[in-house]
Amino acid sequence: MTDKNSYTRRAALGLMGAGAAFAVSETSGFTQITADRSANVDVASDKNAYLKIVDKDNQVLDSSTTYESAFPVYVTNQTNGALDITISSSNFDISDGSSSTVSSEGTKVASVQLESGTSTDTTGNISVSATNGLNIDLDRSITLGDPSVNNLNLWFDGAVNVNTSKPRSVNSWDARSESGESNRRLKTTSSSASTYQTKPPKDFVPTVKFDGSNKMELRDGSGNESTTDLTSNGDQQATLFFVFQPESSDNNQTLFRFDNGSEYIRYNSSNSTVTADLGSGSTSIQTSTTSENSPYLLTVRVTQNDSDSSTTDVEARINSNSFDTATGISGSLFSANFVVGGDTNGFFIGRLAEARVYNKSLDSNTTPTLDSVTNDLTTKWL
Repeated sequence: MTDKNSYTRRAALGLMGAGAAFAVSETSGFTQITADRSANVDVASDKNAYLKIVDKDNQVLDSSTTYESAFPVYVTNQTNGALDITISSSNFDISDGSSSTVSSEGTKVASVQLESGTSTDTTGNISVSATNGLNIDLDRSITLGDPSVNNLNLWFDGAVNVNTSKPRSVNSWDARSESGESNRRLKTTSSSASTYQTKPPKDFVPTVKFDGSNKMELRDGSGNESTTDLTSNGDQQATLFFVFQPESSDNNQTLFRFDNGSEYIRYNSSNSTVTADLGSGSTSIQTSTTSENSPYLLTVRVTQNDSDSSTTDVEARINSNSFDTATGISGSLFSANFVVGGDTNGFFIGRLAEARVYNKSLDSNTTPTLDSVTNDLTTKWL
């Protein structure tokens, strides 16, 4: 009869010198190691796992996240002795993955990238092998491609999915399939006020033009009024991008509005001002001024305040200028209706080329980064 014994991490390390082979299941590292002598070795938490494999932000590699090619992976030896670690893949090119000795608490770094000629959004495995008396094998499934779609709730692109009921007249605008809420669309509230154009911001690139008497409201796949999520893990977080071109200096032109009936965030293109009322009165943020018939990128970040979770910070900027900020605004706006082109204050006159809504406060440490999305939109439209 076979003995089944459970060992602590320290006891399991005693098997290394005896040449035991181990098969492993994992989370960020390993949850259990099974020796070929039919002994089960239970491991503590991920932080104490034998091997830990994470990204540059010390986050567990996640099969639901799209990583940019090339990106670094970090494998840490958390045993009490040195291990020979190899990082390989049958789907991706691996740089610096060949076998090398990693001391206890040491880390091996390798770069993972798409193979030459491979299209983006490719899913495959990263394999980690560690030996030195103890044999450990780990597979992790990831996707390489365009990381700009991570944390992307809504993506409306003037180059695709604009539906017209008659020549140049828009009746709806579908979110791109890469959106987290891809079954959403912006619905025109009048049959003839938004037109589909092929003029600036860039020649021959379609945009949606608003004539100052119409707006488009967010709907679900059945045509019902819908909201979008402006949170991440329960915290107030969102980053909003709008590529637009004003074509009039008339007062009170609302480019966009998020609201839940009482709280709201809106942008007035006439005076380049973001206004937020989250339940305690309105606060205005003055961004750089804009001129008629020139394209701009508006970025708005909405973040739960670090020191007081009952308040919200709102930042806004035009193009790549510094953010203008209002901090500690009392209240929040977790889920909101989304409108472009106008509200009761006034209607926008001009063109909207693209709108993206991320439910994450993007910065230099997020995926995607704030700069990568900014650069992408700038190159594409401005």
